[in-house]
Amino acid sequence: MTLAGNGAAYARAILEQEIARFLGRETAVGSLPIRLEVRARFNPNLEADRFLAVTQLVNNLTILAIVLAGAAVIREREQGTLEHLLTLPLRPVEVVAAKLWANGLLVLVAALLSLLVVVRGVLAAPIAGSVLLFATGAAIYLLAVTALGVVLATVATTMPRFGLLSVPVFVISNLLSGGFTPLESMLRCLQLTMQLSPTTQIVAFAHGVLFRGAGIDVPWPRLLAMAAIGAVFAGLALLRFRRTIAAVV
Repeated sequence: MTLAGNGAAYARAILEQEIARFLGRETAVGSLPIRLEVRARFNPNLEADRFLAVTQLVNNLTILAIVLAGAAVIREREQGTLEHLLTLPLRPVEVVAAKLWANGLLVLVAALLSLLVVVRGVLAAPIAGSVLLFATGAAIYLLAVTALGVVLATVATTMPRFGLLSVPVFVISNLLSGGFTPLESMLRCLQLTMQLSPTTQIVAFAHGVLFRGAGIDVPWPRLLAMAAIGAVFAGLALLRFRRTIAAVV
């Protein structure tokens, strides 16, 4: 953000010099017929804490959801409790749903506490939109990323392998989601590809709700996109989990 502000200042100074040279006057900037002013609408003082706090909150959502959901599956396989689940009158979809919602609910509660206590309380960053709307979007997003964690856990058979597999996933998704670098500065093909990532959707959703005070009428396409991606990941997680059970049997 600081570099962007410096770039805007340099561009304004160059443009003002060119205007003065074109008019044939070497006067002060204040006497020019045109004066350019750039104002930040949703963060007038350009405070980095307001932006970074929300960005890090979304990043932690991704990391915790993937790690907790994946570790829950792998630990049961390593400790032999997965065989115990097979003796119970439970369907695979019920076991997978328990993994998704138990870990997702834990991360959601932690995220809301962080938003209210740390972001709003300690950092004193204003929250323009509805916390309830953000919680709804975060819950849908957690469904997608916890399902992704289960998918990764069914591919990796041990915790070290799961760690090596999951680190590139959430690092790439976070760096290319638009939270650190604007999507508009990326290649067009990369912009279109990252629209398939739920992290890109939650970043745009969180910025719209928490920064701009958007209601449900603005970010609802993001909610639908996260729900669709989450349904695909959940179906893939169920399919992979069934294959894991078949391999154990």
